[in-house]
Amino acid sequence: MPFGVFGGKSSKALQKRPFGGKKVTSASEQVIENAGGVWFKVQGLVANGQRAVVQRASVNGSNAQIAIKTLPNETDGKGTVLPREVLVMRMCEHPSVLAVKQVFYDPRNTFICMVLYEGGNVLDRTVETGGIAEEDAVIVVEDVLSALEHIHSRGIVHAAVEPSNIYLVSGDPLSPNFNHAVLGGLQRAKAQVLPAESKPGDLYYVSPELVDKFARVTGIEPAADMWSLGATLYTMLSASPPFIKKSNSALPELIKAGDFKFVSPFWDLTSRLAKDFIRFSRQLIMCVAKYIYTYQRRMRASNSGVGA
Repeated sequence: MPFGVFGGKSSKALQKRPFGGKKVTSASEQVIENAGGVWFKVQGLVANGQRAVVQRASVNGSNAQIAIKTLPNETDGKGTVLPREVLVMRMCEHPSVLAVKQVFYDPRNTFICMVLYEGGNVLDRTVETGGIAEEDAVIVVEDVLSALEHIHSRGIVHAAVEPSNIYLVSGDPLSPNFNHAVLGGLQRAKAQVLPAESKPGDLYYVSPELVDKFARVTGIEPAADMWSLGATLYTMLSASPPFIKKSNSALPELIKAGDFKFVSPFWDLTSRLAKDFIRFSRQLIMCVAKYIYTYQRRMRASNSGVGA
């Protein structure tokens, strides 16, 4: 597969400064303590976004490690409230959905303690490897389908299925969990019981009906998430986003037109099932999607002589 338009630059090349601009000269200098006396020693940066930073930390000086997401406090006029992503994570507890372990606050920030997944995210691995092998991508997709089935059963649409929101359980290629995944990025989820989120995630993976007016769109169907998963699979297999934009203004029109291509020879060895999943992901109902990928994984395992 080609290295694509990511240009070989890893998504880990993030701006390495803690949230809020406070300078920390070394990770070991920062200690975060909650009201219960548990303290977390920050040991490194995992990711730095527009509103939040995720850091690796040890617990009470032990070898146990977690991920701590730090973001500014949200208020409702009466005081600090739980961030929307925590509400959704607690509504959607499932083995394949990113889980929150604890939430605490200081006067400025909210700290969300989560499981630390050593494999990084799918975007990182895709860029680092120049594309994920189809037999490995199948396992990732199966786990995400399982997560989405559960999320949808709660009356929620994820609305931000994309490579950077899918976390890989292990970074060890010899581990049986190397290609297993959990779905995060629930801060943009849509449901009647949730307040509207104003901004979409990575536009390359936003479904056509959400492209123009993300904040105001209501009545979104689970098919929007299936479309985004198909676009994510395209990136996983090719290390390129599904739509090659000529300009920022052209991208929404490309997405709404579904204008993507399987360019030869790069896609020649990819199975028809995978291509059909990408082409028709929007029309697939969950049970059919899960069957396609379970069947494909078993067939590949049988042909290679490896157990499914």
